[in-house]
Amino acid sequence: MLTIKAEIKKNEQKTDGTYNVKLRFTLNRKVKRLSTSLFIKPIDLTRSGNFKKGTSS
Repeated sequence: MLTIKAEIKKNEQKTDGTYNVKLRFTLNRKVKRLSTSLFIKPIDLTRSGNFKKGTSS
């Protein structure tokens, strides 16, 4: 079963303070990540690193 999830990596913060949103694809326990052209500010993240509801890039 294929699962898709949007994620960021906390240790990959850019110099302007934003994070690149990546898509994580998992199929048969194999993971692939694709970088997107979307960037998110730390203010749009919860303490656990998830996206806040209503976040738009």
